[in-house]
Amino acid sequence: MRGFAVPGGLVEMEVCADSGAQPQACPKRVREVFAQDQGPVGKEGDWWRVCPQRPEQRFIALNAVQEEDGRAWLQKWAQDNGIPTGNQEDCNVAPPQAAIFAPTEGQTITDHAVDVIGTAQSTRFAQYIVDYGVGNDPQGWGHVEGPVDHPVENGRLARWKVKDLADGLYTLRLVVTDQ
Repeated sequence: MRGFAVPGGLVEMEVCADSGAQPQACPKRVREVFAQDQGPVGKEGDWWRVCPQRPEQRFIALNAVQEEDGRAWLQKWAQDNGIPTGNQEDCNVAPPQAAIFAPTEGQTITDHAVDVIGTAQSTRFAQYIVDYGVGNDPQGWGHVEGPVDHPVENGRLARWKVKDLADGLYTLRLVVTDQ
């Protein structure tokens, strides 16, 4: 706070602009003035969390709010603002695995169709899809397979029918979704 001399008995502290609590993982922070013995709620009151395994992924922890009405409001607020929600326990779940082993990069395909081999799995697996795009940096995607509701480990993910495609370079994309 520029130009404001904090009087005795008051302290200036950083708080989360969304929750008003001391920030834990809050991306938007502000400085506020409090009575020295009546500061903001501690870091446990911050709704924002970061998983240690995926520090770039922030989310709103619904279990940071004890009251059911408060959790419902928080879930709607997060949804309205496009922010993912979850619980801290979700951090203990391994991230989804998505890998295509065949066809390999640069492989020339001469058949009318080719099996796409790979792995699509997650601890809380929901589904996977396989798409293709034209070139190295596709501007759009065509459908190959999915959504498929069962995981695959080092097996056939899809059968890609390529006979009607023009000769050229194509990119395959595998998207695995967990719950």
